[in-house]
Amino acid sequence: MNYLFYLALETIPLGIAVALEFTGPLAVAMFSSRRAIDFLWIILVIAGLGLLLPIGDNIHGLDPLGILYALGAGVGWALYIVFGQRAGKGYGAATVSIGSLIAAFIFFPIGMLQSSPELVFSWSILPIGLAIAILSTAFPYTLEMIELADGFVALPGGFGTLEEFSEVFTWSQIGLHQKPLGIFNINDFYQPLLAMIDKMVDEKFLHEKYRHMAIVEQSPIQLLDKFESYIAPSIKTYDK
Repeated sequence: MNYLFYLALETIPLGIAVALEFTGPLAVAMFSSRRAIDFLWIILVIAGLGLLLPIGDNIHGLDPLGILYALGAGVGWALYIVFGQRAGKGYGAATVSIGSLIAAFIFFPIGMLQSSPELVFSWSILPIGLAIAILSTAFPYTLEMIELADGFVALPGGFGTLEEFSEVFTWSQIGLHQKPLGIFNINDFYQPLLAMIDKMVDEKFLHEKYRHMAIVEQSPIQLLDKFESYIAPSIKTYDK
């Protein structure tokens, strides 16, 4: 998806490339929407695309190959949404890592063929490449996986689990999502973490309303039952 998008930028303007690529998720939204209000937003998006895209004779000035690259990127985006949601239900947050790893194995050799190893591993280029990887892939894909999820459950694990738990907990605090967050406290595995959360509240590092924002249960059935009735705290960390 990103590879085709960058190829499109070589021959067509950025705004047009973005508009053409956006036709992919727009198509998914059109075919999956069920509420009347959804179609209102779709109409507004189409109107915005109509303002961005060169309609009529102006389109003849665009490179056809660049247009195909941008539309191909849109198809890839649509497929990512459809299959990413299914994969996310089976593999959770690991879906993004697995997908990015597969993409790296496919496109790294292509990059090596199109340039020299000295250029790819140059200290003047490598930091820029890493920044692009984070901003154009890792961070947006993480946000999309969070958007696709119905909720989050922390199973017993290590530092990676704690990092992901802290991330979705904090994003709920600042209002980036209002989805339930659960702790599967098997054999009281997370009791030290719960004690630390209490300590944060006592020391005024965490607002009282967040003490029980994470639903803690030892039974998966009870945990999911509480997910159904979850209401996110109204106060945010930036409220006074």
